[in-house]
Amino acid sequence: MKPFTTDLTGAATRIAEETTRFLAFVIQDEDDVGIPAAELQSLTLTLFDRRTGQILNSRDGVDILNANGGTVDGAGNGELKLTPADNVIFTAGRVEEDHVALVEWEDANGQVGRHVILLRVENLAKVP
Repeated sequence: MKPFTTDLTGAATRIAEETTRFLAFVIQDEDDVGIPAAELQSLTLTLFDRRTGQILNSRDGVDILNANGGTVDGAGNGELKLTPADNVIFTAGRVEEDHVALVEWEDANGQVGRHVILLRVENLAKVP
């Protein structure tokens, strides 16, 4: 399975700190065929600060297979709801911060795949 990356660090796709954000991803096999939720053994999320590696909001290997803000349909299309607690500025004083949402899965045949979503969270001075 090939790695897949979605880069949301551009100016038009930044996330305001402490806001809700929905992220899309696709679960595919080596032939680019979508893998439905029913064929997955596991689907997890690890959310961390890109610079320090610090885990954010205790999201370290959290099950998101139609749970904890994650959903996958019959064609392998996934959606993940990040909560305000997921989108915090970890390092005080930073104007913006890059985070990584690492989505990992294993299918019924034991094949493992990953989807990396790069996020840029913007520090809003008025957010306490």
